[in-house]
Amino acid sequence: MNDRRIRIIGAIIFAVVHYSFFMVELLVSIPDTPHLVAKTIFTTLLFVLTQWEPTRWVLMRTYRKWGYVNNIKRKCVNAAILIPFAFFVEAGRIQVDTLTDFWTSNKLPDWSIYLINFRVSLIFVFLQVVFYECFFAAYERGRTERQAEQLKRLNLQMQYDSLKVQIQPHFLFNTLNTLIALIPQDRNRAVRFTEELAFVYRYFLNANEKTVVPVQEEIDFTIAYYYLFKTRYPEGLSIHFPEELDALENYCIPPLSLQLLVENAIKHNIVSTNRPLKITMEFDAKRESIVVRNNLQRKKRTNQSGKGLIHLKKKFILLQLPVPSVVEDAEYYTVTVPLVRNNVILDVSDHINWLPRAGVQNLVS
Repeated sequence: MNDRRIRIIGAIIFAVVHYSFFMVELLVSIPDTPHLVAKTIFTTLLFVLTQWEPTRWVLMRTYRKWGYVNNIKRKCVNAAILIPFAFFVEAGRIQVDTLTDFWTSNKLPDWSIYLINFRVSLIFVFLQVVFYECFFAAYERGRTERQAEQLKRLNLQMQYDSLKVQIQPHFLFNTLNTLIALIPQDRNRAVRFTEELAFVYRYFLNANEKTVVPVQEEIDFTIAYYYLFKTRYPEGLSIHFPEELDALENYCIPPLSLQLLVENAIKHNIVSTNRPLKITMEFDAKRESIVVRNNLQRKKRTNQSGKGLIHLKKKFILLQLPVPSVVEDAEYYTVTVPLVRNNVILDVSDHINWLPRAGVQNLVS
């Protein structure tokens, strides 16, 4: 927020308005008074020092404390401070004017002087509040747009990273070899393998269009992704998915979250018949999260860049969600992924129209 520029420009604008306002008032009321210009310049500087700066300080403090969203509380506090402040400022100015015989309204009764000047001061306070509210609104709109753009780029980056892994020559080679081996042995499994592969790639390509997806859709996609590896490692890989499907209907999750954790587990751990990799996903209703855990049996040489998990955490931060937590001990690697309730999502697009698939709800045997 460029408060310094707004502070200077706003003060200049209000000084000009204040000067013009009082110059007109003075010329109309006492046109023969000498040195009106110098006197009005003095009152204008006094206005900027005693009213503009303190009012700005209050508005900025309440905005930084409560933000723009919590409008009611912030505005009530502003009103409770600035209305009495406007009265006391004008009362002080009138006392100074009485002592210096500077002002021109001393022919009126005392209560009228206070009332007139208080209303004028209140008008300028109100205009300054409106000025800063417009500034806050413009800043929040710009920040929202920047966050949306960052989230879009992050989605694309995660999509690109996932696709890059899946289209690497060894992955395609292994996947196509698995499909070729299935065709003469079991055509039905070969057809399903092809359907799951198509579904996985379509999900990757559409992931950047969504900020969050229903948890069940993410689980369906992860099941399809798991099927590709389960076919290659029938005895070396197993995943236990959450069983509380009814409870999960009320939650959403950023896309590719669960798949990324499965991908990392397979990438960084040994997967074999002698040393099977076991992954579990459990729904924690109390903490409203999914806990993903795998047994640790790390490969000796793997790329430990950690970009996938870093991107995942950044996505949760941009969505203003709790960040996934990671716990690693001698036996297990555990990631807790927070979920978000459907009724708190303000801008969720329609569900992606997936390719027709058979048996997606059934775990791979």
